[in-house]
Amino acid sequence: MAKDGLKPDTILKNYWNGAERFADFFNAVLYDGEEVIRAQELAPDDTDSSTVIEYQKAAESLEGSRDKIKIHKKLGSDGEGIGLLGLEFQSYISYLMPLRVMGFDYSAYHKLYKSNAEQYQREDSLKRNVMTKDEFLSMMKREDRLIPIITIVVYTGREPWDGPTTLHDMLDITAEMERYGSAYRMMRVVGRNSDLKLRNDDNINMFSMLRIALDMSRPPSEIRKLLLQYEDEHNPSKDVMMVVCGLSGVKMDYDKFEREGGTMRTVFDDIYDEGKAEGKVEGKAEGKTEGRAQEIVGIYREQGYSDEGILEKLQTRLNVSLDQAKEFLWGKQMA
Repeated sequence: MAKDGLKPDTILKNYWNGAERFADFFNAVLYDGEEVIRAQELAPDDTDSSTVIEYQKAAESLEGSRDKIKIHKKLGSDGEGIGLLGLEFQSYISYLMPLRVMGFDYSAYHKLYKSNAEQYQREDSLKRNVMTKDEFLSMMKREDRLIPIITIVVYTGREPWDGPTTLHDMLDITAEMERYGSAYRMMRVVGRNSDLKLRNDDNINMFSMLRIALDMSRPPSEIRKLLLQYEDEHNPSKDVMMVVCGLSGVKMDYDKFEREGGTMRTVFDDIYDEGKAEGKVEGKAEGKTEGRAQEIVGIYREQGYSDEGILEKLQTRLNVSLDQAKEFLWGKQMA
């Protein structure tokens, strides 16, 4: 495939480039579907506001570490409001997610602070003399304010989320102590069972199809049937189907997908070849389990787990014996 390097996170980033989709999603999560954020406010055309320009630069610099971030500017009755809206995509259960979100947000706030401080550092000494000693040492005036940052985590895995959703969930903390520390609750949307009040057709179709594609209670053949039925009835866009295929682990020839009209049926015709359907899609039980095991090993190695910790995860996540877990981790000869 010419585009076999196109990964699910890339597909998702491309999908959320659309301001209409992005605004609709945040309205659904933050405002119960009310149209508070408008697409045109996410891509301001004006360039006469130095504040907006500075924040736009900060937002662009954060794109390397965040999955998707957009600047929101709104002029209301109480003045101009600016904020940064961030999306994080999570395909597996992360047991440190609240801490990661804290890190993302701190990094963003620190960049905004540095951008603000650099303005004072560039000014001549005469202008800096109007600052108090404390303001000068802080490189921040008493009336200065940073803009708010809102991060939403979108979980697109099949398994129920059993990880932490607050910082307190990660701490060995007593009930008496909880009142003194911030819980830092993360906002999380579960792709396969969200009940968001969406208005954008692409968003509606994407989350509806994810509910089908990520349903662990159905066999792959039934999922295929339901997805094709949904496609026939709702005619989702190519962007939506690329997201659904990418997140549900369906490998596809993107060139052929584009060339032949971009339909879900095109994808399934490739992988549901009669006589190979069981092996390629539904998978032989052994091959399917082994593939999932390798995915689990990769995830927990990335998080710094020891071999003993990974063996424990393999046993609990796959419901296999210790000997089987060792085979998945080290191979039959090493086990």
